[in-house]
Amino acid sequence: MTIHYRHHRYAGNKGDLWKHFILHEVIGLLNQPARILDCHGGAGYYSLAPGQEWKRGLGEISVSHLASSHWLHDEWFSGVWQRFQERIYWGSWVQLAHLQSTRQLTVCDHNPDVVAAIDSSHGTHNNVTPVQTDSFAWLHQHYREFDFIFMDPAYSLKDGLGDDWLKLSSWFQSTSDSPPSLAWYPLYGPNKPNDICDRFPVSGIEIHWPTTRKSAFVPKGCGLFLSTELLSTALSPEGKRRWQDFAKLLGGALVMRSKTNLTKRHHFGDSGTFA
Repeated sequence: MTIHYRHHRYAGNKGDLWKHFILHEVIGLLNQPARILDCHGGAGYYSLAPGQEWKRGLGEISVSHLASSHWLHDEWFSGVWQRFQERIYWGSWVQLAHLQSTRQLTVCDHNPDVVAAIDSSHGTHNNVTPVQTDSFAWLHQHYREFDFIFMDPAYSLKDGLGDDWLKLSSWFQSTSDSPPSLAWYPLYGPNKPNDICDRFPVSGIEIHWPTTRKSAFVPKGCGLFLSTELLSTALSPEGKRRWQDFAKLLGGALVMRSKTNLTKRHHFGDSGTFA
């Protein structure tokens, strides 16, 4: 099924910021993996134009709050903020390509125009190899070639349930020998992703932000699924404090979706421990 998804309107929103924050946190915990696979590349470079969702992400961060925090001294966020002043946002593969440790970054995308654009960036990113393919099919054949895998599918709909949800669940269930894997997911949409996430075989790190919805069981936000071996590395007290602090910067709350009790989500208290 061909998916005509364009990320431009969402670049720099709260979901993007949470995704890339956790991505960089995990990369640091893994001692800077050298061979990385980004399964769903996208354009990579985004101009933040008026009327797009960055205004409810980067655009909502209080400058006074930021000035009194440590985030402008954080290497990753200071780069994001500096580019924001020029109304530029880097997508996942571009951020990964700029890591000093990344010797080999393979970027998959189904769109030939996107793959051609990535290929033309070799003058800037000579460590990037684009592949035009069905990302999940290619992943199952080549995953042993990588130290870390990042997935951010479009979550298209098929027969009322996202086909990408099914493929992602199958990936986490069927590959016990896979390298550490991270996958972004939304918590809103017509296919009730909150219910789907409760049945997933792995845990997730989520951000929830205030919503006007009447039901408390339908949160608004997003998260990242972590493969089992990655979760055991990620759940340090210092890491949880940083995640909670960044969630507050975005006006949200940090939530852990545990696979050991899939109908319960654990909110973090101010101390960084499970409440």
